[in-house]
Amino acid sequence: MITKKDLQLLENSSAKLTLTLSQEQVREEYDKLLQQHLKTARIRGFRQGKVPPAILEQKYGGGLRAETTMSLIEESLKEALAGMEPPAVSYEPPVLEGDPLVELGQDFTFTVTFDVMPKIKLGPVSGLEITLPRTEIEEEDLNRELDILRDQNSIVKEKAGGPAEKGDIASIDYWQIDETGAIDPGSRREDFVFTVGSGYNLFQLDEDILGMNPGEEKIIDKTFPPDHPDPGLAGKSAKIGVKLNSLKVKELPELDDALAQDINEKFETLADLKKSIREALEKQLAERLEDLKRDELLKQIVDATEMGLPGSLIKVELESRWRSFVIQSRLPEEQILKIFQNEGKTKEDFFKDWTPLAEQRVKQQLILSHLKETEEITVLDEELEEEINHQAQHSRLSYEDTLDYLERNGILGYLKSDIENKKLFDKLLSRCTIKEGEKISFIDLTSKKR
Repeated sequence: MITKKDLQLLENSSAKLTLTLSQEQVREEYDKLLQQHLKTARIRGFRQGKVPPAILEQKYGGGLRAETTMSLIEESLKEALAGMEPPAVSYEPPVLEGDPLVELGQDFTFTVTFDVMPKIKLGPVSGLEITLPRTEIEEEDLNRELDILRDQNSIVKEKAGGPAEKGDIASIDYWQIDETGAIDPGSRREDFVFTVGSGYNLFQLDEDILGMNPGEEKIIDKTFPPDHPDPGLAGKSAKIGVKLNSLKVKELPELDDALAQDINEKFETLADLKKSIREALEKQLAERLEDLKRDELLKQIVDATEMGLPGSLIKVELESRWRSFVIQSRLPEEQILKIFQNEGKTKEDFFKDWTPLAEQRVKQQLILSHLKETEEITVLDEELEEEINHQAQHSRLSYEDTLDYLERNGILGYLKSDIENKKLFDKLLSRCTIKEGEKISFIDLTSKKR
């Protein structure tokens, strides 16, 4: 079908493809479509299927040429892109340049642009040096976990007396007062409960209610910093009315064998509980260090790799992030966009902010895919079955039910990819040198943003 093909590779892994089809091919496709329409055409004065070709061409010739054009473009692109190197990115269709239209008796030439998979020039993937922080489980780490368990098993009761103090559980009513001294009815909130000192309240009233007694009311003048989490309050001043309804306190249980038994019947003594906590923390530490090794290895490989990034892949990543953002917000997309509009922002503003992370993510995915191919990483059936069995045991389901769930929800492919990634990192890390770095506390290591 194609008589001439010209492929030009452009910047950022895009390409321009120009195809030429012979005039004979144009005539053949045109005549084929003409015959198809002659069978069904209805024109006044002629029976269906009896319309002369010349009459049909006179009335619908322009439409026939347009249909021929699109049919030839579609079929010739399928032929040209099949097996093309570098392969085209499939997320977006090729973009047609101009408005080409076939002319009978002439060759037909058209041009499209599209993204192609980038050429990846890897840096070193062996002999790399990775430094990990030196971390141990200390007594303070165990005590912190025990304090959390004591808090979770505490008893909340009415405070015997005295003013509000840090750590008290306060129930308040609050409202905003406008410039005229009137109460804004839409701002009123009743029986709002929070722990004094936690900061978990919109107007950050913790310090302001210290010393107040139940039943007491006061008016508070607040000035909020420019970085306040609520954009409607950031950098502004407000007058807030507050009524303290009640105060409660937590009564923490003693740290003894009884507490351990209350937490789980498998623990007979406090020592059993502490041992279990230490084992859990040691496992968490090992997993975190393993994550750090992989992150650092991938970072070094990515930083040393040269490649162009297809714009369509970045767009797909941005849209994926947007869908996740909408789901996590638990608000309709239209409402989110309206909130943005009120704040003078747009979806495109978020995309602009997210683009560097999206580019990094796309680059990582492409490099991992390339490495899995060059390192010949495969997943055996028994390896996949073992992982499914592991997930079944964790979720307390049968192997068959777990497999059915993974297949129905389209997760099986992701699970296989995770196994491939693990095998790839294990292989690459075996060629690295792991060094011990500076000491860092367990809480700093595990709370550090990845």
